[in-house]
Amino acid sequence: MATDSFFSLTGADIATDQDFYACVDNANRLESLIYRPNMLGPRKAGQRTKINGKTFSKVSFTRTEIFDIEFRNCTFVNCLFIATTFDRCEFHQCTFTDVNTHKISIRATYIDPRSFKRALDPSKYQNIGVHLYQTLLNNSHDEEQPEFKADARFEFLRWKRLQEQYEVRQAWKESRALELGKRARVWRRWVWQVFFGSGIKLRHFLATSVGCVVFVTTLNYLCSAEFGIVKNDMPMGGLTDAFYFSTVTLATVGYGDFVPTTQLGRIVIALEGLGGLFLFALLASMLFRKISP
Repeated sequence: MATDSFFSLTGADIATDQDFYACVDNANRLESLIYRPNMLGPRKAGQRTKINGKTFSKVSFTRTEIFDIEFRNCTFVNCLFIATTFDRCEFHQCTFTDVNTHKISIRATYIDPRSFKRALDPSKYQNIGVHLYQTLLNNSHDEEQPEFKADARFEFLRWKRLQEQYEVRQAWKESRALELGKRARVWRRWVWQVFFGSGIKLRHFLATSVGCVVFVTTLNYLCSAEFGIVKNDMPMGGLTDAFYFSTVTLATVGYGDFVPTTQLGRIVIALEGLGGLFLFALLASMLFRKISP
C-alpha cells in the first residue's frame, strides 16, 4: 500500500507559492506536481486570489494550509489532500475525483459536498469518507449553509453505514462473533437511507411512497375476495376501484364506501392505514426541516 498513488505521488517539486502561480498562469492543466511549502495563500495579502477553469491531475497538497483562494470550474483528479486545510476558501462548480482527503480540515469555506461525489471508492475508504463528510457537515453548520448541510448530513450517514457494513463483512470473513444488535442496526440504517433518504432526501421518500401505493393497490386488487372488500354488498370491481380504495386508506381519509368484511381484511387494511399515517408524519417532518431556518 505504501506505493499506492492514492497515498503518495511522484512528480516535480513546487518550492514556493510563486512557482505554483507561475504554473497556474502558464497552463490550464497542472499534472504530476508536489507542493512542498506548508502554506498556500493569495498572491497579495488580504486579497483573495481567483483560480478559474484549471485541471489539477496528480497534484499533491499534502499537509498544506490553503487559504483565501477562490476556485471556479476547477477539476481535481488523483490529487492528495492528506492533512490539508482549507481555510476561508471558496469552491464553485468544482469536482474532486479519486482524491485522498485523509484527515482533511475544512473551515470557513464555501464548498458543495456534492463536489466530492466521485472522490472516494466506497468499497475501500469508508473511514476516510466518514471523516470527510463529518468535516463538511461541521463546516456547513458553522457557516450557516443550509443548502449544503442536508447533503453533508445524508452523505455522512451513508458513509457511516458503509463503514459498519465493512466491519460486519470483516467479522464474517474472520469468523468472529458480532453482536446481533449491530447487524440489525446496519440493516435498519440501510432501509432508512435507501427507502426514506434518512429523513433528508425527499426524492427517496417520494419514490418509496409511489412504490407503496402500487404495492398496496396490487395487494388489495388481488386479495379483494380474501379481504372481503365490498361496496354496498357488491364486490370490488377493477384496478380503478382498488387504486381508489388503497389511496384513501393510505391517506387515512377512509370515506367508508368500500369496507373490508373479513377479519383478515380488517387487520391488513388497518396496517395499511398505519403505514399511511407513518408516511404522512415523515413527510411533515421532512418538509419542516426544509423550510425551518
